[in-house]
Amino acid sequence: MSVIRRFFWFVPTVVWMIVIFQFSGQDGELSAGLSYKVTAEIADFLHVTVLRDKSPEELIETLHPVVRKGAHMTEYAILMTLLFLSFFFSMLATRSAAVSIVISFIYACFDELHQSYVSGREGRFEDVCIDMTGVLIAVALILFIYSAWQSRHLKKEERLKEQEEEAWDEQIRLAREEGAKLERARLRSEMKKRREARMYKRDD
Repeated sequence: MSVIRRFFWFVPTVVWMIVIFQFSGQDGELSAGLSYKVTAEIADFLHVTVLRDKSPEELIETLHPVVRKGAHMTEYAILMTLLFLSFFFSMLATRSAAVSIVISFIYACFDELHQSYVSGREGRFEDVCIDMTGVLIAVALILFIYSAWQSRHLKKEERLKEQEEEAWDEQIRLAREEGAKLERARLRSEMKKRREARMYKRDD
């Protein structure tokens, strides 16, 4: 079971790397069309709900670059999370995060190099920086959640330790009380024997 838990997350990590590679392999027209379609859905929703004074076309023009860069950040935030989980069960959390950051950076550079050979796409270090922004956001969230979990776990252990100490103290107290009762019973028995002995001597 521990072996399965240790290597389980490597499978979705590799699958997600393949997904990123496939997205990067889309030509410029197809990639832009996909992000435009997503942006149009968001723009329509915003136009109907909170930004009625803005036309969908204006919203699309404003949001399209944000959606594309946000997609990059999200891709690598997910990759970072999967990498962290892959290494988490075999090393310390901080070391797992550091290794995951390095791998994410290398893969981001490889991803941009791959895009430079795709029609209508180009590889830019700026996009690597955007990818790493998503990675760092994921790292901050992961370490925050891990620290909160660890703090809660330590408090739980402290409560259990306190309960064990209280139970042990109670056992000691009961043992002392029982010992005191036995001692009193022994003294009463001894006094009774002495009284009986004195009465026996008087009768003689």
